[in-house]
Amino acid sequence: MRIYVAGPLGGNGLENHHKAIYNAQRALYAGAWLVSQGHFPVVPHVSMHMINILLKSNTTKIIPSADFWYCNDLYLLQACEAILLLDGWQNSKGCNIELDAAVLMNMPIFLESDIHELQDFLYPRFN
Repeated sequence: MRIYVAGPLGGNGLENHHKAIYNAQRALYAGAWLVSQGHFPVVPHVSMHMINILLKSNTTKIIPSADFWYCNDLYLLQACEAILLLDGWQNSKGCNIELDAAVLMNMPIFLESDIHELQDFLYPRFN
């Protein structure tokens, strides 16, 4: 099953940059766990965060708006069969947009907090 991994990322500033790295790593590990269970993860954190880092380091300082990412993430979501919401999704505008879209598409919705095997996989790495 193709599963879209939705979770908070971060914002601007150094503290939020470190938070974004932490959240992107959590999403990657969740994706790795999904692969170990026979699923194909779609993890937008990876492309979004890495591209933003490259753009911010570029001398032109061209940074796409959040709406640019939200809109294009929905195209990725449409290619999936389910969505996995990582802890902290409730406070993320992007995750709430993705959840609303998943509901409209009648997708199965999985919560990290309900998947004990995923929690056991993530906990030693991120706590």
